[in-house]
This record gives sequence, structure tokens and C-alpha cells, in this order.
Amino acid sequence: QFIVAATLADGQAVFGLVPFQNSEQISFSQPMSLCAMTSTNTVTATLNHWFLPAEKVVSIQPIDWIHQRDQKNALPASFLALGCAKAGLDILETVFEQKKFIFIQDATELLNQELNQCRAIIQKAQQNSNLDIDQKYQLRAWAIDLALRCAHAAVTSSSGGANLSHHHAQRVYREALVFTVSGQNQSLMAATLNRLSRQSSL
Repeated sequence: QFIVAATLADGQAVFGLVPFQNSEQISFSQPMSLCAMTSTNTVTATLNHWFLPAEKVVSIQPIDWIHQRDQKNALPASFLALGCAKAGLDILETVFEQKKFIFIQDATELLNQELNQCRAIIQKAQQNSNLDIDQKYQLRAWAIDLALRCAHAAVTSSSGGANLSHHHAQRVYREALVFTVSGQNQSLMAATLNRLSRQSSL
């Protein structure tokens, strides 16, 4: 079984259990061809006039439940991106041990300092109940930006080898893409694009 969600006439959201098998009223696509985390075997499901009996109802959420969920998850989800950033830095450290280029070490240290700073600020922000949602999204956008830059640094330091599909740097780079769009809504998209489009002088 799996859980589906639908919007009721009054705007509330209903969640219910549905059998995970093809039938006249339920059909599933083939697993999607994803660029990362392919082990999830993600599919789409199409329901046609499916009746959900009361005993299969998991929960009914209020009209503004999505907004409440976004408020709750805005910062905790940042740590997925920060973990991805750390994975990129681990690759940088490994490459430095192999190539001994000082500029790789310098980049690793600078990015690691920013990672520690970002993590500490987000952890502190989690304790601040007065922090508004826009500030939370700005912090999460910072974590996303950091994941992308650390992953890109891992690719850069790995040279042409990073273009191999099985290379660790490419895996982290693809995962950074996933964490960029995971749980994304319009506000987070805006915060992320604002962060990525900041102008810097040469």
C-alpha cells in the first residue's frame, strides 16, 4: 500500500491508503529515469474514480496545513544540503592528498569555514521561535548554495575524471541538484535564485 493525498471540496486535504497494484482504477508508470537517488524507483500513479473508504483514511489536514508544514520544515531540511556540502569537501580533501596542490587545500579550508558557520547559524536559528519564514528560507538557500559550490569544487578538483558517471564527485554533484529542489515551493525558489544571482566584483 501507499499513501495518496487529495483536496476536499472545502479545501482540506485528505490522506488515504491505496493498494500498490495495477487495476482498472489504478495504474503505475515505469520507474522514472532520475539523475540521482535512482534506488527509490520513483513512479507516477494514476487513479480513475477511486473510492476511498473511511477505514482507509489516514488523516484529514486543515486548509493551511501546507503552510504550517513549510514553516516547520524550512530549516531542518537545510541539513540535507549541508551534508551534501560536507561530502563535496571530503572529496576535495582526498584529491588534495593525491595532487598536493596548495590552492585545493586553500579552497577546502575556506569552504569548510563557511560550512561550519552556516551550520552554527542554522542551529541557532532553530531555537529562535520569532524568526520569520523569509529568514528561514534565506538560511536554507545559503545551505543549498553551499552544497552546490562544494559539489562543484569537488568536480573541479577531480578534473576530467569527474565526467565519469560512477565518479564520487559527479554523484555528489547530482545529489546537490536533488537537495536544491527537494521540498521546494515558490518562496524557497525565490530565495534560492536570489542567493545564486548575487553580483560579485572581479
